[in-house]
Amino acid sequence: MENPEIRGHLGQDEIEKLLDPANYLGLSLSSTDKVIASTKAARKKEEEDE
Repeated sequence: MENPEIRGHLGQDEIEKLLDPANYLGLSLSSTDKVIASTKAARKKEEEDE
């Protein structure tokens, strides 16, 4: 990262940590909730079809 404005506030290690996809947790709770709801709905439908 060669942007002087950013470099004035963050070091190379900080920039690398912020850009590491392993740290992207922003939507994980929402995604998990959607998977759980979808699984519950599918199981309920299977039970009703039996």
